[in-house]
Amino acid sequence: MHKAIQLKAQFALVGAGGPPPTPEAGAQIVRDVLGAGHWRHPRLSVAVKALAAGPPAADTQQPTVVATLWIEGQAAPADDFAQYSGGALREIVGAGRWRHPLVAISVLDVAEAADDADDA
Repeated sequence: MHKAIQLKAQFALVGAGGPPPTPEAGAQIVRDVLGAGHWRHPRLSVAVKALAAGPPAADTQQPTVVATLWIEGQAAPADDFAQYSGGALREIVGAGRWRHPLVAISVLDVAEAADDADDA
């Protein structure tokens, strides 16, 4: 069964040995990492709807990027597609980290976005 979901994900970005990336650079890093790690879940389609600077991470005060993503794929009717997609997103980010080895990127939060969430 074909399913689709809109997720909002918050990513923490930490520059290794230098200043943290700017919001614009952070947005490009997130795009690059998602594109590079997509092979991990080729049956999912991940489209970036919006990227914006997020609030600083609570524990480290490092900059964050909030991405609104549209994820589509095949899943059994009983599957929790939101939970599956969040886990897949974390695996995609893990697999795509090689694109920016000098930036540590981690997924802080993934939640189902409201249908009208056109801004991040």
